[in-house]
Amino acid sequence: MNKINYFFIFITILISSCNHNNKNFNNKEFKKSFSVNGKVILDNNVNISKFFIVDTLLLAKLEGDDYHYIVFNSKTLNPLGKLAKKGKGPNEFPDVLQYEHHIAKNNQLKIWVYGWNTHKIYLINISNSIKNQNTIIDTVLKLAPQIKFNFLFVTDNYKVIGNTINTTTDMKRLLIYDIEKNKIIKEVNPFPKIENNNEDITFIFYKYNWLFLSSLASNPNFTKFASAMLYFNRIDIFDKNGNIINSYEGKNNITKTEIDGFFSTEIGNYANIKKYYSGTTSSGNFIYTIYYNKKASKSAESLPVKIRIFNWNAELVCELNIPNHLTSIAIDEKNGIMYGVAFFDEKILKYDISSILDEIKTDSK
Repeated sequence: MNKINYFFIFITILISSCNHNNKNFNNKEFKKSFSVNGKVILDNNVNISKFFIVDTLLLAKLEGDDYHYIVFNSKTLNPLGKLAKKGKGPNEFPDVLQYEHHIAKNNQLKIWVYGWNTHKIYLINISNSIKNQNTIIDTVLKLAPQIKFNFLFVTDNYKVIGNTINTTTDMKRLLIYDIEKNKIIKEVNPFPKIENNNEDITFIFYKYNWLFLSSLASNPNFTKFASAMLYFNRIDIFDKNGNIINSYEGKNNITKTEIDGFFSTEIGNYANIKKYYSGTTSSGNFIYTIYYNKKASKSAESLPVKIRIFNWNAELVCELNIPNHLTSIAIDEKNGIMYGVAFFDEKILKYDISSILDEIKTDSK
């Protein structure tokens, strides 16, 4: 598969009314900026597209492989085994299989993964899978066919909180769904408000809905969710009931003129609007997201990026200047490490951000 096709996959995976009288709307720019250089690691693993921190393990998403994932020891970076064989047989998974989040219970690590094509959410027992060198599935949850998430989180009582994909006439910025009762609990319609009189399905899927694409992150106990928008310089924080509680909007946000210009171009042309946020991840302390602030036409160019770090009040805490063109990040906050994938440059990098985290944690007290 060539890099043009990988780029399409990358953009597709990235993407996907409540009370808008939120009391805290923040637009203060960051107070601190740091320059950080990384060290190239795992230079024989160029088919890795994303990393995820799973407690003491490092989980990587594979492209062009017979398996969806590979697991590394985060300290030694030694491979521990591959997970989720591609296919349609027993304990096999067709594309697309997307990692969502992990849980740790009874000294076992497990991950929730979402099969877009099967409409199922699987709980894979990583501890037992590594021990047996075979993918062990503990639980399978079935979604109703009309429920099509982009990113999601599964709570202890099997309620699913996420955002929906763009290829639906009823796209949501946030959706809360009870699997056991097959009931939608809360729907948050797309916002900010954009006027649209074009009812053509293709236009809605690939123009109107496209503007509302966002990545989603949660704090550890699923009480707060951060929705970082791809084509708006905006991040919104929701509570566990889907109510908006805080927002951040940057000064150089998308304009009505840019939106009108985007709507007037042919389907599939995203070149003249900016990309802002992607690859969002989080912890109990902070929200981390890649900040591009560049035209979508330059998405595959090897240009430096910034990592913006927000607190859960939607305040911009600091910005990391990264010389590499990262497409995905993972944060090991406990050990002060950031992993980055520069997919188009075929590089995987490791950054020491321990002193920066110590400083901003001290500032936030």
